[in-house]
Amino acid sequence: MYTNTNAAYFQKFAIGAEVGGVEPWYGKIPEFIAYNNNLTAAQMIKENTYLAIKYGTTLGQGGTNPNIFANDGLYNYQNTSGTVIWDATANSGFKYNIAGIAKDRIEGLEQKISKSSNGVPDIVTISLDNDFTSANNDPVRTTSFSNDLSSLVWGTDNAAFTFTQTYNTSLNFRMVRKWKMQKTNFTNPVYFNFTNSNIANSTPYYLIANSTSANTGWTQTASATSNAAGNTITFGPVSLGTNNSYYFSISNNSSTPLPIELLNFQAVLDEKTVNVLWETASEINNDYFTVERSVDGVNFVTIGIIPSKASGGNSTSVLSYTINDDNVSSGIYYYRLKQTDFNGKYTYSNIDAVEIKENSDFSFNIVPNPNNGAEFNLVIVAEKHQKIVIVINDILGQQLYSKVISTEQEGNTTYILDLIQKLNSGVYFITATSDQKVYVKRMIVN
Repeated sequence: MYTNTNAAYFQKFAIGAEVGGVEPWYGKIPEFIAYNNNLTAAQMIKENTYLAIKYGTTLGQGGTNPNIFANDGLYNYQNTSGTVIWDATANSGFKYNIAGIAKDRIEGLEQKISKSSNGVPDIVTISLDNDFTSANNDPVRTTSFSNDLSSLVWGTDNAAFTFTQTYNTSLNFRMVRKWKMQKTNFTNPVYFNFTNSNIANSTPYYLIANSTSANTGWTQTASATSNAAGNTITFGPVSLGTNNSYYFSISNNSSTPLPIELLNFQAVLDEKTVNVLWETASEINNDYFTVERSVDGVNFVTIGIIPSKASGGNSTSVLSYTINDDNVSSGIYYYRLKQTDFNGKYTYSNIDAVEIKENSDFSFNIVPNPNNGAEFNLVIVAEKHQKIVIVINDILGQQLYSKVISTEQEGNTTYILDLIQKLNSGVYFITATSDQKVYVKRMIVN
């Protein structure tokens, strides 16, 4: 699309070259559209969308130039009603090889089959019919759109075509590359066609879908209806459901045995220590386990490595493991188990969490007070295993006594201070400090 406010440009059409310029175009021009007025930016978006859908070209999806006429701008795709049918921001991770099928009666657009025609074409074609050879306007295409202003637009993350990404608990592999589709008023079932050299003729394939782009949560939605020569597979008809956006990819049926069968994994709080426990029902080629801890559930650190108890890494008996983590204080901690094979491959367990609450407040009293400086006790009310530092200072601030007390039980405990010598008559200050509180009490010695 080209537009200019200079009237001279409307007096001299130069198809395939800038008027008066030196930018000749030697390629094919499939369509030429002339207007009797200069288009607004809003109109340009709609016309660019029409051309992009019709010819499988990708509009700019991440440039910094805000000019709608610039090729590197950030383009939403919009139909003639102004509805965004491809959100460039929300779909920014899938900005490559964008294509779509759509019907927009006002523009005369009825694109029933599409594939990205960019310099490096994508491997997927989507069609209303189980026909991937006939032209879009061929009369043999008898399936019509159920609704006007309906569209199905998709883009890819441009990842690899290899089948090396596991996506379920059976460790089936999917293609690393995935696609995202955005539906607008679209209710037709569709057919998928994939062509790539990594697609073997003898392997069963599945179309898989997900509501997110995560590596987990994928489900098989269709089996390949054909697996013809030429590294091509076809799926369909596939109903797309009610969600406005989906992620899809393809999976083969190859899988690898689970390296371990994990019976349980849990983190258990034992007073101020976290015991991490797990059991395996079987192990195959298992080298070692790594126990990891996190304070946010995202960033993990290693707290210990435990070798496999299985002879040679292989076992069909129940094996139990444990590791203690005492480098913790109050807060919530997340734990996970990483299992590593002898060949370096690894898998993760689910995450378990424990919460360590702050120590409760404590209190203490001097009994009796006043006293004779030799026969007095401290009565402390605290939780079990709470550490409290006791310090005695005279009125001048000189420290006369210091000791760390670890409470042996919850509740009241009486402690006899092991003073080296009797305190002289006067005023003293006893300070009791925990990791949460500091208390100071005055003691009078007669």
